[in-house]
Amino acid sequence: MEVVVIGTDSKYATIVEKMRQRGMKIIMVPGNTVVIYKFDPHTGFQELTGEDAERYISLFLESTYCIEYY
Repeated sequence: MEVVVIGTDSKYATIVEKMRQRGMKIIMVPGNTVVIYKFDPHTGFQELTGEDAERYISLFLESTYCIEYY
């Protein structure tokens, strides 16, 4: 599960609805922030910022299928 904090000035602010349709939880804040709070059962809790966060979002949006295992 991911929670994404995106600044309203971020380049990703324009594609928030697409990210929500893919199951991402989005929190909009003022500024140019991009932070991802991610939990994975194998790696645990992670906080991705900067280029890591942008790379994660790009890969997530380019993927055809989003599969979550419970």
